[in-house]
Amino acid sequence: MKLSLIKASTLIFIAFFILLMPSPVQANNFFLGKQAASNGEYTTAYKLWLPLAKEGHTAAQHNIGQLYHYELGVQDQQKRWAIHWLTKAACQGNHSAQHQLGYIYYTKGQYETAAKWYEKAAHNVPEAAYSLGYLYQKGMGGEASPQKSYKWYQIAAAQDHTYAQMAIRLLPNHNTQFADYRDTLHWHNLATQSSNPIAQHNLGVAYRTGHGVYKNYSDALHWFRYAAAHQYSHARTNLGFMYLKGFDHQLPDYDEARFHFYAAAQEEHEVAQYALGIIYLEGIGVDENIELGLEWLHAAALQNYSLAHYTLGKYYTNKHKETQQHDIAFQWFQRAADTGMPRAHFQIGLMQLTGKGTDINVTQAFKSLLRAAAKSYAPASFKLGYMSEQGVGVSVDLPSAYRWYQKAEAQGHEDARLAATRVANAMGTRDSEPLLPTYHHIAKSAP
Repeated sequence: MKLSLIKASTLIFIAFFILLMPSPVQANNFFLGKQAASNGEYTTAYKLWLPLAKEGHTAAQHNIGQLYHYELGVQDQQKRWAIHWLTKAACQGNHSAQHQLGYIYYTKGQYETAAKWYEKAAHNVPEAAYSLGYLYQKGMGGEASPQKSYKWYQIAAAQDHTYAQMAIRLLPNHNTQFADYRDTLHWHNLATQSSNPIAQHNLGVAYRTGHGVYKNYSDALHWFRYAAAHQYSHARTNLGFMYLKGFDHQLPDYDEARFHFYAAAQEEHEVAQYALGIIYLEGIGVDENIELGLEWLHAAALQNYSLAHYTLGKYYTNKHKETQQHDIAFQWFQRAADTGMPRAHFQIGLMQLTGKGTDINVTQAFKSLLRAAAKSYAPASFKLGYMSEQGVGVSVDLPSAYRWYQKAEAQGHEDARLAATRVANAMGTRDSEPLLPTYHHIAKSAP
């Protein structure tokens, strides 16, 4: 945990060098400060940013707080000044500052205060959601709450946080302590010396993923089956996925997969319920059964499984014209977006642009797309480039369009390179500046 937090704080420190310039009047000094900091001239950066911070410039306040925290370019090396400036930025909605405050109070042992700041940042900074889950898991600052721990791990996992995704897999029944996934020997001893289904399942995960041992699907099946025999729904679900996808040289066995998913779904395992929903909706190894598929998806959604929310949204927009219900789809996408899922923010943005399922609101659409793009969702970056290029909801801004297309290309969007070239030709030159989304300040003001 400490290594993860230290790594996260280092990444935040690096990130502050590329913060955006929300005001043209302050832009020059802020940009000069960035240049100075990038060159290691922290004292110069401090002198340029401090007046801006005193005027309420959020990014400057955050950066000044970082300089104090890391004792760079400042004479008064009291940590209280780091907290002072980070708090000012955090109170203006700066998520990086909120997360950094959480980390500072965590290292001071003030876990309740740490949790408060982590929670403010959690839907935008996956490391904050993960750290909050860890605090609730371990009962730091209060009584342990496996339910809250699972909730925040899930929010972090929805933002592609690797450790959170592993934590969810290894959090047994959501009501016992989280075990370090690397401690495979511990699970092996428990699994072989007792009939502990939690240990058996976690050992199966280790063999399936290759964490702490050589990857071995036969051993993974062995331990998952032992755990499943003790009615452990996580193990049943993992067996279902192994048979659904196939492994080693074995082809998928849809009947076997469905058997395990059904057993876990009957025990209200939301992932198994979701899997059954997809199987019946798409006719994977069975005849397509829309009604039954929706029934299982709704069962998973009622347990706040964000992927089920998103899939229901997609169904009510795209599956069949006769069943399109955009207002219902919008509600499902909103529930998925509340967990931080970038794909859901993107769909909401498209619906706000077109007025399907909600009122046309181009400003809100731009904010929704920004939220998705901020989490490296390529289609959102591409759409923002198109809006900037064509003047949809904003003035035509070719340099911004070019940078958005560049970002989309870096994120793997197939059409972005051609679009960026088209805009560059229209401008008559290629913009060589870093990828800095011009409209980031709109997202900061979003409710």
